[in-house]
Amino acid sequence: MKTTEIINHFDLPSELKSVTGTFRYRYFEPLEKSEEDSRFAEDSETWPRYTLIEWEGENEPLPISMQGQDIIHRESLFFPSDLNSGFTSLTTSEDEATEQQTHLISDNTSTASKLEYLLETVASNKYTENLEKNIQAGTSVIPVLDPTTNAPVVGKSLNQNDNQPPDILVRSANLQSCIQKSIDSPLSGGAFDSFGSNAKTISTKAEKDIESRDSARLLTTFANSIKSLGMPDESGQITTRLFSISRDTENATSLEDWKLVGYFISKYRIENDSETYMYSRVVYKKSYEDPYIAYGKTYRYEIRPMFCKYVMPSSDRVVFLCSDESSYIDIECIEKKSPNPPKNLRFEYIGDELIDITWERPVSKVVDKNKIFDSDDIKGYQLFYRHSLHEPYQLYRYFTFNNTLPQKYKQRSAELISDDLIISSEYSPEGLLDPNNLPVFYEFKNYVFKIRPNTDYYFAMCSIDAHGNSSNYSVQYRIRRNNVTGEVDIQVASIEGAPKQYPNMLVQGKLVDSAMKVSGYEYLDIYFAPDTLLSVPNRNEPASRLQLFDLETQVEKNITITINETVNSF
Repeated sequence: MKTTEIINHFDLPSELKSVTGTFRYRYFEPLEKSEEDSRFAEDSETWPRYTLIEWEGENEPLPISMQGQDIIHRESLFFPSDLNSGFTSLTTSEDEATEQQTHLISDNTSTASKLEYLLETVASNKYTENLEKNIQAGTSVIPVLDPTTNAPVVGKSLNQNDNQPPDILVRSANLQSCIQKSIDSPLSGGAFDSFGSNAKTISTKAEKDIESRDSARLLTTFANSIKSLGMPDESGQITTRLFSISRDTENATSLEDWKLVGYFISKYRIENDSETYMYSRVVYKKSYEDPYIAYGKTYRYEIRPMFCKYVMPSSDRVVFLCSDESSYIDIECIEKKSPNPPKNLRFEYIGDELIDITWERPVSKVVDKNKIFDSDDIKGYQLFYRHSLHEPYQLYRYFTFNNTLPQKYKQRSAELISDDLIISSEYSPEGLLDPNNLPVFYEFKNYVFKIRPNTDYYFAMCSIDAHGNSSNYSVQYRIRRNNVTGEVDIQVASIEGAPKQYPNMLVQGKLVDSAMKVSGYEYLDIYFAPDTLLSVPNRNEPASRLQLFDLETQVEKNITITINETVNSF
C-alpha cells in the first residue's frame, strides 16, 4: 500500500503584541560610518552607539537554566519547516497580522512642549508643518524623541487577523501538478499563473531527493523525528545536539508542553530597498541591544517567539522550536540632535581696523542609562555678521575639521555654501593622531575680521556636528568702533539660542512691545503686513487675540482675530 508523508503540526500560541525600536548615540568615533564589527562591543559602558529593540507579548518567558550551552540552529533549535521536510507551504495573500511601522506619538499635548519641539527640530517635517499651522489644534501632535539623537522612536502594534485562512501544506514532489491543475481551472481567474515556474523548480528538486533516498519515507512522528535527528548519520557524525534539563530543576514540569522561553532575533542590513542577512541571536528577555552597527545604515530586526519542551516523557532532553509568528522593525541609525553653540565669544581690537574674534568649544553631553557622555561630535563652526537687527545674518566663514573616516563619508552643513567661504584643516599632517592612529585635525578657535569705523557689526556663531546638524545662534554681540576716540563698544544684543530662521527672537525689547498705552481713540485698525506673499497663519481660523484693558474701570475685553484671505496681494 502506498503511504503519504507524515506532517508534524505545531499549534503554538500567538505571542507578540507590539515592538518599538530606537537608535542610541553616545559619542563620535571616526570610523562610525564604516565599522560594524565594533571594537567597543565587549564593554557596554563604552559603546559609542547601539540600537535598542523592545517588545510586548502575551506571556513572560519561562526562566530555564542553560548552563552555558549555546543554541544553534538545526543542532538544538529548529523551525517547523526543519521538521516537515518534503512539504511546501502555500500562504494566502491576506496578512495574518496587520503591521504598520510608525513614529510613537507623545501624550504630552501642552503648547510649551510643542514649542520646545519646534525649536529643537533641525529640519522641517510633517509634525512641524502641522504645528506651524495651528499649534493649539488637537491634530497637531509631536513624536516621542530619543533623548540621545532627537530622532523619533519607531514602533508597531500587531493586530491578529482571526479570519485569516490557514496555510496549505503540499507535498513538494506534487506541487507542480497541483499548481498546474489550479492554473488550468477556469475558476482560478489567473491567481496561480505566477507560481508555475517556482512550483516546477521545487518539484524537480523534491523528486531528486526522493530518488536519492530510494523512495523511503521521511521522518514520521515528532518524537521519532527528534530521536532520529540526534542519531549518527551514515558517516557517523551527530549533527543534532539536544540539551538536557534535569526534571528536578525549577520550572521543569512546565516543559511537558510547549512553553515560551525566549526569542530568536534575525538581523538584516537594508540597502536600496533590499535586505542582506547578517546574523541571528537568542535572547531570554523582551529587549535586545545591538552595538554592531554603523552610523547612517538601516537595520531590520525580525523577532520570533521561541518555545521549548521535553522530547519524550522519560527523557531529560529538550528541543527548542521557533514559531512561524514573527514581527520586524526597521531602525535608521542617524541622529538629529542639535549641538550647543560656541561659548565665550571674545573680541579684541588689534589695530588696523582688525578685530580678533575668539571662541571656545562647547560641551555637548547626552545622558544614557544614567551616565553622562560627551558626544564630542562638533566638527565645524560658522561665523555670521550683519549691520542691523533689521537685516538677516550673512555667513562669513565656515570652519571645518571633520575627521570621519573614510573621508568620503564625512558630512558638512546641510546648507548650500560656496567653497570661497569654507576654511578647512581636513588633511593628514604627521603627528596629529589619536591613540588609535586616527587623524585629529586642527580645530579653529579664532579669526581676524576687518571692520569699518563708525559702523555697527552684529556677530553670532553656530556649531556644526559630524552629521551636518547645526546649533542655534550663540550669544549675539554688537561691535562698533568710534573713529574719533578709537573706542570699541561691545554690547550683548541677544542671549544664545535664537534659531537661524529667527535671529531676533530673543532680542530684548527691540522689535516687539507686547503692550502699549493709548487714550482718546474710539476705533482701532489692525494691519497684517508680512514680507512674503504666502504668509497667512491659521487661514480661516482664529489667528491672534487682542486684549483691551481700561486702566480706570478695570474692564477687560478680548477680541479674536481671524484672517480670511487665501493669499496676500500688494
